[in-house]
Parts: sequence; C-alpha cells; structure tokens
Amino acid sequence: MNANYWTIPGLVRKSDTDYAPTLIRRVERFAGIENIRQRTHRREVCEARQVAAYLLRRDTGFTTSLVGRMLGIDHSSVTHSVQVVDALLTHDREFRSLWGAFIAESGRTVGDNN
Repeated sequence: MNANYWTIPGLVRKSDTDYAPTLIRRVERFAGIENIRQRTHRREVCEARQVAAYLLRRDTGFTTSLVGRMLGIDHSSVTHSVQVVDALLTHDREFRSLWGAFIAESGRTVGDNN
C-alpha cells in the first residue's frame, strides 16, 4: 500500500497546515470576531467556530482531534459542528444567507496547492 496523507490518519500535507490558519483568520474576519478560540458560548462565536470546523474537515485531511486542537474544542464538538452546519445549510434560510456564499467560495481557494 502506498502511504500518503489520505491513507494515514493525522498525516497532512504542508499546504493543509498553511491553509488552516488562513481559513481561521478569514472566518474570524467574516464574522467580525477577534478570536474564535475563546472560551465562550456567545452565538456568533460558536457559529463561526462551527463553520471553521466544518470547512477544515471538508477541505483538509485533518482528523477531528487535530481540528479540535486548532479551534480549542473537543473532537466530538468538531463532529457535532460538521453535522450542525450541514443541517443549517440545508434547512435554515437565515444561516444560508449569512454563511452560504462564504462556505461555497471557501472551497480550498486560500493557498490552494492541490
């Protein structure tokens, strides 16, 4: 078997590790939040953190544990975030109007080295 970042959990490309901080900063700027890693349950911070977790899982080979460490949350919270954002994009017009275009255009556009 040929070992690469798709077959070995936790093994990531350099372009992915460069992409993550840039993506997190873009989400923070878009949401108008200083730091999405802060320990708070304010809706705007939690929503931004969930979107960042969703995009990092969707666009990289990162494990939920690695994404969680990047965002200061538990790995199970990353799994929950992905499910929540998926459901909100499908069923919530307000969320979709706020985040939909950002999520759609964030598909590996930042530092895309694929």
